[in-house]
Amino acid sequence: MDIFAGKWKLNILWLVHNDEGIRFNQLKDRTIGITNIMLTRSLETLISEKLIFNKQIGDKPPFRSEYYLTAKGKSLVPLMQSLNDWGKNNL
Repeated sequence: MDIFAGKWKLNILWLVHNDEGIRFNQLKDRTIGITNIMLTRSLETLISEKLIFNKQIGDKPPFRSEYYLTAKGKSLVPLMQSLNDWGKNNL
């Protein structure tokens, strides 16, 4: 469960789910208050846990990275949807 510890990871997973192919700066803009370092660390953790993957676009720098859910990450969508629904109804 350490994978979900912290403030940002579930939010990042939800954003990637809602906008497959989202880029770093788009994630940064939509995650109010997150620093570049924390976003980078969170993405690295989610990638290492095989919940998301990044696809580099372009054949020469500067490359663009797009983020997608893996099958393992997609398996969490119903749980995240339930948490989202609960929050809307109870908070």
